[in-house]
Amino acid sequence: MSKSSHQTTFNNKEAMLTALRANFGRISKAAEAVNITRQTHYHWYRHDEEYRNSVDNIKYETYEEFEDMVLEAVIKKLNEGNASVINRCFNTVFSKWAENMAKASPVKPKIITRIKYVSKQDSETKV
Repeated sequence: MSKSSHQTTFNNKEAMLTALRANFGRISKAAEAVNITRQTHYHWYRHDEEYRNSVDNIKYETYEEFEDMVLEAVIKKLNEGNASVINRCFNTVFSKWAENMAKASPVKPKIITRIKYVSKQDSETKV
């Protein structure tokens, strides 16, 4: 491989890492943005330890950033009293906790996780 092709590969890897950050680690979108194939990315990933470490770090960082964005959106909806979001959170998070508890102690009855949220305004108008 010539010096210019090494430089081109290096530049493409750097562009791919930047595109991965911009696309929350989505390989297809990033590869499309850089105009390389997914197979090229995976070849680099398998054969270049430094590239692999960079990709893994980006995946971790973007996952945490995405998780924060989702959590902020959920908290906003919870503060608005959005009952469907509250029920979904309880069904997702609390049901997993309940399942783990049931596995740890199968003798105890199953916990039901359906909760209906009533806002303060609703309860005050009914009184």
